[in-house]
Amino acid sequence: MSFFSAALQAYRASKQAETATEAALQAIHDGKGPLAALDAFTKETGTMLDDQAAKELRDGVKTAIEYLTYVSVGAAALAETLADPKIAATLDEITGKVIDAGLWAGSWRATLRAWLEVP
Repeated sequence: MSFFSAALQAYRASKQAETATEAALQAIHDGKGPLAALDAFTKETGTMLDDQAAKELRDGVKTAIEYLTYVSVGAAALAETLADPKIAATLDEITGKVIDAGLWAGSWRATLRAWLEVP
């Protein structure tokens, strides 16, 4: 089962068992977090949300946390690296060259397109 299939099953269950959504929201309100909310939701749906779907949703939350950690750590490392004036100057120089290359490519693209249109 995919994460999206599990999410669809949870959505359908939420429409049939309104108390499930209320239980999940209460868990969040109580400061218990998304996994506790998922557990509360699953408990209230009874058999409408099967164990495999609940596991897939739980794994999806854990995967999101893992990837968000990578982004956060990467952003902090990038910020630290860019704080070095030598690196910042080098990046400025490279950025200028990339822009120049883009302008050159755009100019040649226009020229070649014009040549193709000439009978």
